[in-house]
Amino acid sequence: MRALLFGLAAAALAMCSPAHAGVAFGDIPSKGSVPYYKQPDGTYAPAPADAGGTPLANPQATPLGFQQVAVSSSAVGFTPPTGAKWCLFAVESNAVRWRDDGTNPTASVGFPADSGERIAYSGTLTAIKFIRQSADATLDVACFK
Repeated sequence: MRALLFGLAAAALAMCSPAHAGVAFGDIPSKGSVPYYKQPDGTYAPAPADAGGTPLANPQATPLGFQQVAVSSSAVGFTPPTGAKWCLFAVESNAVRWRDDGTNPTASVGFPADSGERIAYSGTLTAIKFIRQSADATLDVACFK
């Protein structure tokens, strides 16, 4: 009975975790704090995760492309590929701020993101805007469906 309850609890946990949708609970080993998922070919790959190691999205998402966005003293957005459901932004070289509420960020107002940080975003992709905090920056952007 105890094994049955544990199995049901594990199954419920796996179904509640959108980060691993479509991946069996037992197929997610880890190496240290980095979770891995089983790919269709049977090999394992690291699941996309934030700086704290929390999985970001379905690791079996389909990539739609890469682009770089120059961030300067005026707020800028980007053009997501058709069909994109979420994007991963990597901040390069200098800190930025971002907003997605229809108001442009400023150098002092908005969510701060330091160089080296990653932002997984699945809101309205055309609404997110970025601005530098002090010096020009570059965003590496990968989008997925």
